[in-house]
Amino acid sequence: MKCHDLKHIIHRIEGKLTEDETESLREAIQFYDASIKTGNDILDIVLCEKAMVCRKKGIAFTCLADGPKFTFLSPVQIYSLFGNILDNAIEAVDKLSDPQNKVITLTCHETGGQLEIEESNYFDGAISYSDGTLSTLKEDSTHHGYGTKSIRYIAEQHSRRLEVKVEGNMFFLSVLFPV
Repeated sequence: MKCHDLKHIIHRIEGKLTEDETESLREAIQFYDASIKTGNDILDIVLCEKAMVCRKKGIAFTCLADGPKFTFLSPVQIYSLFGNILDNAIEAVDKLSDPQNKVITLTCHETGGQLEIEESNYFDGAISYSDGTLSTLKEDSTHHGYGTKSIRYIAEQHSRRLEVKVEGNMFFLSVLFPV
């Protein structure tokens, strides 16, 4: 409610502020407006940070997560797992020219005795596999691809269930953890 009210106040006083002051206030409001509350402080920080990146890049980001379910992961694992999943999705979606395809969806929920992280996004259709696992398409493969390896490593430490699926120009990633 405060963000809503502040947006109206800024609109009314806009002419009395410099352009930089107005933009600074709008950015501050966007930060608080992008706030995500999952019940897990570390997860909230990662998701809020990535939501702000998405907003700046014109990417629609939707998220539904039950944060307290992830207490079995360390703060570093939460930050690495979700950060890498979303960084990869943001990078893929940011390359797209059609604004309607600039969409990332993340859900984290319990289903059938398992905790599932599901991420989906559009992409340009190019994927590379090496030894049965997803690998980087970047020319300098010695300095890239670590995010995907990190996601797989964390998943294998707890569940051994990381699935990647492609349907047309849609990418789906799923990580399953036993409850």
